[in-house]
Order: sequence, then structure tokens, then C-alpha cells
Amino acid sequence: MDSSKTRALDDPLITGLLGELVRAIAASGPGAPKPTPVESFLAAHPKALEFVQAPKPIPTSFAREAFFAVTAFGSPTVTA
Repeated sequence: MDSSKTRALDDPLITGLLGELVRAIAASGPGAPKPTPVESFLAAHPKALEFVQAPKPIPTSFAREAFFAVTAFGSPTVTA
């Protein structure tokens, strides 16, 4: 693994279950022994497995998607 990926895995903000999942994904791959770390993580966390298996259909048009402009853009900082 290159050093930039290793540094990202050591980020102190990636903690708890998210940290476990990120590390499991990084350790899994075509050459990983079965069960892979991701498979083990999903077996231990049924809600995560449920989310992964849930259908996520692609919208027929982005015009039909909900868009909340008020929260989509930040306000600029005004200095006097």
C-alpha cells in the first residue's frame, strides 16, 4: 500500500465503526484470505449488511431528485 493510503488509515478522525470499516476495506482485495475482513465486518454488524444489500436505484432523472438549495450552498463570509 502506498504511503498516502497508509496515512489516511491512521487519521485520528476515522474512529469507531467507521474506522473498522475503512480498515477492513483496505485489507480486503482479490488476494485476501476468505472470509475477507469486509465479510467478517459485515457478518458482525447486521445493520451495515442490511444497508449494503439494500437496493439503491439510479434515478431516471436528476430533475426528479429532491434538492434543498438553502442547505446546498454556504454563505460567504462578509468582512467590513
